This record gives sequence, structure tokens and C-alpha cells, in this order.
Amino acid sequence: MDVSAILIDFNNLSTGSAPDGTYFDAHIRTLVTISDGPDGAILQSGSGRISSEYGNPGIFVSRMFLDPNIPPPENGIINRVLIDVGFSTRINTFSVDVDSAYSSVLFYTGFDASGQSILGNIPFFSTHDWTYQHLEVAAPAGGYLTGFYFSQQDRGGVHVAMDNLDYTRAAVPDTTTTISALAIAVGSLAFMRRRLKRHSVTV
Repeated sequence: MDVSAILIDFNNLSTGSAPDGTYFDAHIRTLVTISDGPDGAILQSGSGRISSEYGNPGIFVSRMFLDPNIPPPENGIINRVLIDVGFSTRINTFSVDVDSAYSSVLFYTGFDASGQSILGNIPFFSTHDWTYQHLEVAAPAGGYLTGFYFSQQDRGGVHVAMDNLDYTRAAVPDTTTTISALAIAVGSLAFMRRRLKRHSVTV
């Protein structure tokens, strides 16, 4: 049976474990970096974790602290955190619970009915009370979604969090019917040509 609606809630994952991986059609990647200033080299990197900061287990990506063996950066520390989700199949709609230390923007990607790529966004604001905000995204008519991501950067403490990813698969065009119809049309054309050829010889 094909399941078109799927909910990923992370409740069965152990607190402290790495959240990165594939869940049904969703590939989730988290990233934490420390760089030398806004445009400098990355000095240190890591990933998020499963956490109960918001109650039930969910994805939590927070700043890391610079390894004492690494010299302090000349341009000061910039902390960056990211949650990135890519879908391996066409998605019609998705909803997700998100939060961040400060205001942020969720960017989503996909294609419209004409095959042109789209990049949309939904700003959301932190309430600073460890409460998720629920966002919903729908593909344009005739199009589909391919993923979404959101991030933050600051010289101080930053974090992004996610839970309850709920999505529906988009209908995939049925090429079998098209191919079958084309085969019938080609076969009929060939038959007609043979009839016409036979008729012309007879005449």
C-alpha cells in the first residue's frame, strides 16, 4: 500500500544521538560551524543532536565552543547553525514545527508546473519561551517541493530546532498510460501504412 502522508516526530530516538540521516523520503542534515569572522575560514564544525529541550525529543542544533587548542580567530568568532531537509520524491505539502534563538527564515525549494525552479521563504520569530512555531508550505499548482532549510549566525549563542515533520507525496505523472497509448498509435500507423501499400500495389 502506498502511503502518501507521513509524519516524522523523532520520539523513538535517544536523547543525545545524532539526528542526521534518512527518514522515509526525507534526508536530514544538521551543521554547526565556527568561522573566523563572517567571511573567514571554518575553524571547527560539528552536528546537532536529539534533545528534549522542547519537551518531546526533537532536533536541536546549538553553537559549539572553540577547541582550546585552536588559536583565537583574528576577526572574532562567528557561530552558524543549520537544519537542511531534502526530499527524495516529489512533495505536495509539508508542515513542520520550528524555533530559533532569534528571528529566522525558512527557505523552501521546488519546481512549478512549467519546470522552473522556485525558492520561497517564510519568516518566523522567536518567542524566547522554548515553544515551537508551526509552519505550513504547499507546492504551486502542478508543481512540487524538493526540500527546505533554515539557519542562524551570530557571534554569541545561537540555536535552531525542529520537530513533527509532516508531509504528503505529490502525484507522479503516470507514464505507463502515455507509453501504452503511444505504442498503440505507432502500431496503428504501421498497420495503416501496410494497408495503403497493399492497396497501391493492387491498383
